[in-house]
Amino acid sequence: MYRWIQGTLVLCCSIALCDRPSLAQATPSPKTNSTLIAPTPSSVITLKSGEILRVKVNRLPAQTEIAVFLGDLDITSQMQREGQELVYKSTLLPLPIGEQTLTVYRTTTPDRWEPVATFSVKIAPNSSQIATQTEESGKSPTATTPKPAPVSSPEPSSTTGSTPTNPSDSQSPTATTPPSTGSTPATTSAAATDPATPIGFDTKLNVNIKSQLAESRSPDAGVSPRPTSLDAAFTGELSALYPIGTGKLQGKVSLVGTTFQPEALRFGELQERASLVDLSAYSIDFTDGDNKVAVGNVCFGNNPLLISNVCTRGVTANVKLNNFADLSIGHLSTTAIVGFDNILGIGESNNNLSGATLGMQVANNAAGGVRLETTVMSGSRLPVANFNVGEVVDAEASDGIGLRVTAANDDGRWKADAGFARSTFTAGGANDPQLTEGTNAVALQPVTKHAWYAETSYDILKDVKLDDKRNIALSANIKLEQTDPQFGTLGASVNADRLQAQYGINASIAGANIQFQHTNSEDNIANLPNLLKTKNNSDTISLNVPLQSVLQNNSTLLPTISYRYQQTDQKGSILAAINGGFDDRSEIPSQLNNTQEIGLEWKFSDALSFDYKFSNTFQDNRQPGRENADFNNISHQFSVGWQPSQQLRFNLGYNLTSAQNLERQITRFTQSPTFGVSWEFVPDVTLAVNYNFNNDSDSIGESLTRSNALDLLLTWNFKTNTFGRENPGSVFLRYSGQSNLNSSSIDNINTNSTINTISTGMSLSF
Repeated sequence: MYRWIQGTLVLCCSIALCDRPSLAQATPSPKTNSTLIAPTPSSVITLKSGEILRVKVNRLPAQTEIAVFLGDLDITSQMQREGQELVYKSTLLPLPIGEQTLTVYRTTTPDRWEPVATFSVKIAPNSSQIATQTEESGKSPTATTPKPAPVSSPEPSSTTGSTPTNPSDSQSPTATTPPSTGSTPATTSAAATDPATPIGFDTKLNVNIKSQLAESRSPDAGVSPRPTSLDAAFTGELSALYPIGTGKLQGKVSLVGTTFQPEALRFGELQERASLVDLSAYSIDFTDGDNKVAVGNVCFGNNPLLISNVCTRGVTANVKLNNFADLSIGHLSTTAIVGFDNILGIGESNNNLSGATLGMQVANNAAGGVRLETTVMSGSRLPVANFNVGEVVDAEASDGIGLRVTAANDDGRWKADAGFARSTFTAGGANDPQLTEGTNAVALQPVTKHAWYAETSYDILKDVKLDDKRNIALSANIKLEQTDPQFGTLGASVNADRLQAQYGINASIAGANIQFQHTNSEDNIANLPNLLKTKNNSDTISLNVPLQSVLQNNSTLLPTISYRYQQTDQKGSILAAINGGFDDRSEIPSQLNNTQEIGLEWKFSDALSFDYKFSNTFQDNRQPGRENADFNNISHQFSVGWQPSQQLRFNLGYNLTSAQNLERQITRFTQSPTFGVSWEFVPDVTLAVNYNFNNDSDSIGESLTRSNALDLLLTWNFKTNTFGRENPGSVFLRYSGQSNLNSSSIDNINTNSTINTISTGMSLSF
């Protein structure tokens, strides 16, 4: 059965990619459940299809240390860096229409991805696309109309097998009506879902060729493993839709390939046995009204404490029982899977998770009414790591039941969300040689624990008009949650042994936003004497005041002012015990942190902008014996952007940071000027120049670290007419020079390394 499905998928992809190429790039990795929490997205960035997308990231990491994802799509190689901005010039191929989340990751190591910033990006169709849609609305197309998507540049930014997993939203339940517990259906055009429409196919193929022509290194830089190279990579996708009666059958297959073994999709898992061409994701689903069955890469679960949005390979089904009840079931793998080996994802009997959710719509209204969900789950996990994560894991198993209720009144001003879970969790099975190292470890016994949360919010004032153009809004929220010690589940990432309470107030006055949030939490809620008990209290106030909007004055001299203050008080508690414990105050941490941030942003015109940000963090240690171990950090950030024409743009930035160690009476200073220019000196040919300098020193001359980076990138974007359509492509030539000086009198280190490279490449999309 597996071999038949595998052969069919490969044959279909091979035929379709050669027969009818398309314009967009496929996402090379499936979604997986992760504990990574991304920063809260900022305000929505709105632009039309074809316009240049710019996002500003404070303290932007070096170009080789970032990855950029638009939804599930890796667009790292298409982003250009201009000072503290990342720029996507969509003249090559427009971004997909609609609203998605753009996330910038810091890739410190292949298995560690830290989200630096997120942005909500809304792409609206331009006038030509609107006209095209209007003209075609009366026709009966014979194929699904694909959404355009970015094209991968041939310039590599990360290996194919090192894509991050999508951050799960399971950590922060919201007081809103929960989404469907099944997988999300693929997006299709309205015409494609018409039962009268015949079967439609769509293919996407992107080919990258990259070459390093030359490389030079100083002796301190070591020996390059590949001073010259020539590699090729591709991503391909086949999707199909076939109407059946009142329903539709949809399928999608995504393949990735490379000629360089370490960039193979499963190289981290299989090393030299990894296939150069592999299956990254696939899905087959049948939808008929509110009923759906899906196989392949699916998502399941809607209880934040038990099983929440687990995305991997498996089988799910959603059935509407009647007007008031629905049922969702799922059987999935507990680890992330790619490749053809375990095509259904459920081939390992002890590495699966099964669950079912019965939803009851108790009351209906426009805001969602009252909904009750009951979830049961049972799963086990083998000591096998995810394909793209290097880790040593232990066997685990869990069984549980959970309840969730959401409610909202008729006008949506009051919302509530509450959940409860009871889970029996077993950590560790038989002696695992990777963990026990030959010792006779005692197996842990299963434990049954509970967790709950409850939150509510109310709009005290909702869009009350101050005048014709300005409104005022005021809302309050509160959330309580508790998880027992040793609580665990395979279906969600939950912090065990915690009691937490939050409350806050949000206000919007004439365009100005004011937020206040208080949080207090504690761990070791069982008061065990052999564990430290820590209590945290945090207060945060943030303001964002666009003076032009507040004062109804369009003067360009009026900036947008932002301010944020946070105070965090962390204290340990003394738990005396007959047989020991923490009974001496010198063993108990006590710390008070204060952070202030002030920002000013001027936009003098569409061509000229100036930003300034100041931040100060003071860490006050109050633990007996460490009263003087305090730290005071101050940071100044400046940036200027000037675009005299559509073809020319300049960016200038400067960061100055001082970190004072009051105990040692030493201060570290960091200076980081940046400069960038982008110049389209002839149509479709762009020269980008970026320079970064970093100088890190201290007040007593103990150490010095200095780095320079110069990047010159010449890009030609072009289009070819193939298969009766315009297909975009690009060619680039790049010079990169980096130098690093590291000197330390304490460690007796003195190195000076320099690396220069010249590379080129080409990308073609069909």
